[in-house]
Amino acid sequence: MPCKNQTSDLRLVTSSHVSLYLTTYGPPIGTALGICAWLETTKGTYGTINIDTTFENWPMFTGCLVSLVIPLLMWGAMRPFMKEAYDWDLLFLMVARDPGPGDKSFTHEDDDSLGLGYDTKELPQASFMEKSVSAVLCLIFLIIIPFPMYGSGHAMSRKFFIVWTVLVFLWSWTAALMIWFMPVWPSRKALVKVAKGIFDREEG
Repeated sequence: MPCKNQTSDLRLVTSSHVSLYLTTYGPPIGTALGICAWLETTKGTYGTINIDTTFENWPMFTGCLVSLVIPLLMWGAMRPFMKEAYDWDLLFLMVARDPGPGDKSFTHEDDDSLGLGYDTKELPQASFMEKSVSAVLCLIFLIIIPFPMYGSGHAMSRKFFIVWTVLVFLWSWTAALMIWFMPVWPSRKALVKVAKGIFDREEG
């Protein structure tokens, strides 16, 4: 089965020059074309589509590659039409959709509520580090290691396959846990306060 186009999704979401239509339709279109490429490659190479032929290396590789590249090509094609970059600072304004009594309005200069020691330069630095590490890991796991093996027809040994599977699972679960829990831990006090407010309101 073609891999999910996570790298392309990340590039679309974190780009300043991206439209609503691209983020909405890019990933499903890439996935659909990836499935088409996967099955067409299977049919063209092996003459039939079944469980054995669809899970051969080249059909899976083709489907994965297409699903990853198509959203990036769509972003590149639409990039000239997105001349104005999205203002990420709007996320800090926290403007209520339906303002109520007591809601505070924030400005770009009002960063007191963002925490002590907040530095506006840390976010771009963290973003650069995140993108660099993601690019290196994707390059290693999706190109440097698989491509020579696909091209040479190398068959994995049992030990190598076990090590490969363990590394991929460790990478995936470590990334997932960090994404889930790292934003929660610095906000734990605010989350507790919000939860208390919700339950106190329900009890009242």
